[in-house]
This record gives sequence, C-alpha cells and structure tokens, in this order.
Amino acid sequence: MDSIYEQILDVSKEHLKDLLNRTGSILYSSFHTLKKGEYYLVGINPGGSGGQTVGEHIEQLPKQESNAYNEQWERGRSGKLYGPGQHPLQKRLRSIFRELGVELDDVCASNIVFFKSREVKELNNINDLAEDCWPVHQVILKVVRPKYILTFGALPFSIFSQELKFVSLQPTDSGHGNWVIRTARSEDGQQFLVGLPHLSRYSPPRGKIRDVIKNLKQPDY
Repeated sequence: MDSIYEQILDVSKEHLKDLLNRTGSILYSSFHTLKKGEYYLVGINPGGSGGQTVGEHIEQLPKQESNAYNEQWERGRSGKLYGPGQHPLQKRLRSIFRELGVELDDVCASNIVFFKSREVKELNNINDLAEDCWPVHQVILKVVRPKYILTFGALPFSIFSQELKFVSLQPTDSGHGNWVIRTARSEDGQQFLVGLPHLSRYSPPRGKIRDVIKNLKQPDY
C-alpha cells in the first residue's frame, strides 16, 4: 500500500493540479499527526497572506514538525502580529482540547479549503474550492479514522455532513446569544461531527465542548 504521503501527493496532483500555485497548506498540524487519532480538527481556510504555495507545502509535508496554531498570526490587515499561539482563536482551541484531555499538538488539523486569504469573503467560489479539496480530506480520514470531527465555521460542518451522509442531531445551545453548536453522526453511530461557531468570534463557556462530546457518547445517540 502506498504511504500516506504518496496518497496525498497523487490525489493532490489529480484534483488540485490547477491550484497548486496558490498560497496555502493542506495540513495545519505536524506530519506525525497523520495517524489513528480520536479527533480531526477542521477550520475554513488558512488566514494571512504570502508564504508557501500549496504545491511547495505538499513537497515539504513529510518534514513538517510545526503546528500552525503555535505560530505568529497577523492582526487582520494591519500587518502586525500576535505572538506565537496568542491569537484568540489559537488560545481558544488550546483551551478546548485541554479540557478534552488532549494536547492540541497531537490532533490532526486542516481546513476545508487549503488556500490562504486574509478574510473568508475574499475567496471566490469557496464551495467549488471545498469540492476540489475534498478528495484530500478523504485520504486523511482513512488514515486518522477519527471518532470526532470537530469543525468551526458553518462551511466545514456543512461539507462534512453532506459528503459523509451524516444524520443531524439536535443542536446545542452554545452559551453565546442565539448561536448553536451543531452535531451529527454517521449512520452506524460510530463517528460524530461537531460544528462550532467560528472561534475567531466565539469563546466557548468553560466545559461546554467537553459536555457536548460527553453527551454524544451516550447510548441514546
């Protein structure tokens, strides 16, 4: 059987061949997270500007030891930087996984769309781009085989739910206004999808995500 890197390389060349010169990345976590794990974390798309193209990123993938959630991130369009891991989204994710008893660095992490933009609205035809990227996610899912796919932002939840034919469950109060946490499960009840509001704006109350995951483990689901 081909290695995970060779599979990603082959699928990327086939489905992303006209997009490999755009800046971005397919993996936010280290290459070593491409193994069996309980969680798969998926955002919308990489933020910021500049840096490697997706093609260059794939070439260097086996050497990737860093985690984007530990890096310096831009403060919007100002050009200023947050310190490493100090962006509010980074801090919220680390807190969430700490409460789940998992180190964020050990979680396989990606984005539904691999291409960079300072703001999501700058990406034209984002649903088409998500469709182009989906075959790579399929490869990752076969390797990681996560029990929980944790997404933030509406698009990743929608794409995963649709592509994997998950059954929607009752939304949960997020603890913030009228926002909700959406959940779904596979038909055999062995895999769950958890959709959070975008974490650049949503700060989960302490223990909220832990309780959602705990409830999904109940036999009633």
